Amino acid sequence: MILMIGVSDEEKKWIESSCKCPECPTKPKEEAKKAYCYNDRSEAKPNAVACICPTCDVYKNKNFLGTNYYCITGRPITKIAGAEVHEALGGGR
Repeated sequence: MILMIGVSDEEKKWIESSCKCPECPTKPKEEAKKAYCYNDRSEAKPNAVACICPTCDVYKNKNFLGTNYYCITGRPITKIAGAEVHEALGGGR
């Protein structure tokens, strides 16, 4: 399940179907999670191998820029708004 505030069910379905995380060489193979850009980083602490985020339609459609490797760094809102928002959205560790 993807945690998305203010996103319609139709948009969630599009994000899940367009997501390239499953084919990414950095994403931990044992993890089924998709859309790290919305879900937050991996609990498995992957090592950077080769990020394909910039080739993903979700990344392009949402105009994400700059740093990627969302499975390692967490969703963009975490980086933009800070730890308080991260924790409020259930991402506290």
